[in-house]
Amino acid sequence: MENRRTSASEQLKGGGAVLPRGSALSDVDRLEAVVATVSGDAQFLVDGDGTVLVCNPAASSLTGVPGATIVGSNVASRIGLDGDQDLGDLLCSGRIGDVASGWVVGVEGRSEPVEVVVGRHHAMEGTVYVLSVRSVRDRLLREAELVRRATHDPLTGLPNRSLLLQHLELAIGRSSRVELGPAILFLDLDRFKRINDSLGHNAGDELLVSVARRLESCSRPGDLVARIGGDEFVVLCDGLTSAQAVGRMARRIVHSLDEPFTAGSIDVRLSTSVGVAMADRSTGAEGASDLLAQADEAMYRAKENGGGRFAFYDREISDQAIQKLHLEAELERGISNGELVLHYQPIYEVTGGQLTGVEALVRWQHPHRGLVQPLEFIPVAEDTGMIFALGEWVLEEACRQLLAWDRSGSRPIVMSVNLSPRQLVEADIPATVGRLLSTSGVSADRLQLEITEDVMLESSGPALVALNELRQIGVGIAIDDFGTGYSSLSYLRDLPVTVLKLDRCFIEGLGTDPQASSVVAAMISLAHSFGLTAVAEGVETRTQLQALRFLDCDLAQGFFLQRPKPPDDIVELLRT
Repeated sequence: MENRRTSASEQLKGGGAVLPRGSALSDVDRLEAVVATVSGDAQFLVDGDGTVLVCNPAASSLTGVPGATIVGSNVASRIGLDGDQDLGDLLCSGRIGDVASGWVVGVEGRSEPVEVVVGRHHAMEGTVYVLSVRSVRDRLLREAELVRRATHDPLTGLPNRSLLLQHLELAIGRSSRVELGPAILFLDLDRFKRINDSLGHNAGDELLVSVARRLESCSRPGDLVARIGGDEFVVLCDGLTSAQAVGRMARRIVHSLDEPFTAGSIDVRLSTSVGVAMADRSTGAEGASDLLAQADEAMYRAKENGGGRFAFYDREISDQAIQKLHLEAELERGISNGELVLHYQPIYEVTGGQLTGVEALVRWQHPHRGLVQPLEFIPVAEDTGMIFALGEWVLEEACRQLLAWDRSGSRPIVMSVNLSPRQLVEADIPATVGRLLSTSGVSADRLQLEITEDVMLESSGPALVALNELRQIGVGIAIDDFGTGYSSLSYLRDLPVTVLKLDRCFIEGLGTDPQASSVVAAMISLAHSFGLTAVAEGVETRTQLQALRFLDCDLAQGFFLQRPKPPDDIVELLRT
């Protein structure tokens, strides 16, 4: 027959094999046709006992064993199934077409991962089975590579955040049976951004890889070192028996990373800030993400303390941070809802006793907590940027109130308003002040803006530009808390300052401490030598006021004179 397929003997030449004629199934040509129905996959034709009757060349290639050796052997000696599955049970079960995973054993015990599909065929002498077997090694390697890419950092090869959290969850689960659970060491490299920007990203990447290798070298064999982003690394330590042991591990890492690195041809020194959190009942961590967040928080504490050190998570500090977050949300709502109010502290002439001005002091009329003092919420406003909206409101309200007092027939006074460093440097404060003065109709010489000495550190940049523009508008500039910060004669000479406000700490000893009197006398004299007005803050006794008169101080404010008051009370003072 011209269309007849390759004969059995020809199949043997190609590496396949058939059971010799005269065996249980003698219709060899038909068996050959059955085996050849699926090309590409290894084919094993077996009887109900699992004896191989026929195999194709692909079966020989897959196992590395000649076909003649395979034929007549039990297929279970060549193919195994994963788990509790048994090849004989699979044949007997009649689950035709099911795909089973397993392996093929070749020469020298070589194992090849495979998928096995069972087919059933009927011959004259009985039922036979065709096992189609396909290697899945390449597919498994591709899948493993995809998993590796999904769970590892491509630059350093370390586990990423996802894999870290998986291992951490498992470690926390095991920790219920031991006294001390896993510890997380959260690392952030100090000054890395500056080095990266200076040397370039290639050198930065090289440095990160070197850090990864060094962390692996100073960690224990069972520890997991991960890179979770940027210059942040985490070491997961399980099995440490005490907080002291965790601390020693953190110290070893800090010291290790303090040694020089090489980036390109340049020796580079790094340091690292390490936050430590441990899974025990005292931390309150409920899972991997909680513990990682606690270590992150502790790391920032280490960085705030100067870097190059480690810090343990402190639940009390964490509670304070949570309270701060609540305060932020409440303050934002309070600003929107008009809960801020201004109180005004009178400022008097020291010699004549006349009220010449007031200092506007912001308060927060909280709906549940009552009147909240600025020391509690101003730092939050500074940190979050809410100081810009808050500060503009204070300026606008102060101008409005000054105009309202004028309309009531009160004599004119000067309004002092505090400016934060961020307002002066980051906001266009001259434009805001100019607009508010124009809108309210208040004369510029009746507005005085108070800044702290810390702003003088910026005296060569935006702060100086803003101060000069404010003086050109006509408003006064006062240095608040003079003597407690960046005190320098140069800024009194170079900056457009009109008033020096002497801090209360110098006023306390007046009349009782000769040294305090000498210091205050020198400060007043200094102010006058520069043509500035001297204002004493925190006057709380008659003795202090009398001493200020003797020292020729210009103005004073404090509880002895008047406490901060709401607007209506100021009207009464202006009428006396």
